[in-house]
Amino acid sequence: MTSRIDYNNPHGEGQLGLPYHYEMLSDAVRVGPFKQAIQRISNDKVVLESGTGSGVLSILAARAGASQVFSIELDENIAQFTQKNIANSGKDNIKLINKSTLDVNSDDINNQKADVVIAENLSTWLVTEPQILVMNHMTQNLANNDAICLPQKVFNYLELVNSKFVFEETIHLRTQFFEFTGIISPKAHSKPYLVDTFDMSKVNPESFSYTINVPVTEDGTINSIRLTSPLQVYDDITFDSSDSLMPPVVLPLPEDLNVTKGDTIELSISFTVNSDWDSFECNAKKL
Repeated sequence: MTSRIDYNNPHGEGQLGLPYHYEMLSDAVRVGPFKQAIQRISNDKVVLESGTGSGVLSILAARAGASQVFSIELDENIAQFTQKNIANSGKDNIKLINKSTLDVNSDDINNQKADVVIAENLSTWLVTEPQILVMNHMTQNLANNDAICLPQKVFNYLELVNSKFVFEETIHLRTQFFEFTGIISPKAHSKPYLVDTFDMSKVNPESFSYTINVPVTEDGTINSIRLTSPLQVYDDITFDSSDSLMPPVVLPLPEDLNVTKGDTIELSISFTVNSDWDSFECNAKKL
């Protein structure tokens, strides 16, 4: 997952340490929907989790009656922490797999097929994390055809906005930013526009190129776009964002556009998942 700790540098040096996992465990807004879904669907199921971290979701699945849980964690140091937590849980049906999810094969999961697949390698618009990569691998190679995926769907929305880029009349800082608590929210000049929907049980592409037309709803100046990715965790269980996970991301446009209500803005967008925000491209023009 991409959180407040590493949002600005998802591929920086070093592993994500215990403070990161403390942040995730403390985030009840994030844990709650996944816990609710896991408790609803795990009984008598083979559960496979990618990027288990502390092991909390795998342990919750075992407690919810899963017949077998396979818990994948790449980081050797965190895997030691995970193993202690699994031992403390008293559950003997959780197998920890210390390797990359993309390298996990049928032998690693005792030649079983998963009934439930869980991956929280999540980031806004799926840009900085390998969510699509790991889900594609697990659903195609390690799961039953009718396996339930958590989350089930990701919805990528976009808004045309005006953001504050000048401070104290002197400091001009036109940059991307992440709308955590305490950050000035931009002014919207369009309704949220649904750009794409990702069904995690399907094979999803890893690179994207869009040309979309967005209607303007308010007069003013557009200087940026605001991206959000609410989730359908499972059926009626949803998650939008928390102060740690998947905040709205605001990206500046190459130049300002003066607009009037009723105008249409054409946006050209391209990006690749598991990359970074610096490689996300967006150009805009008024039609």
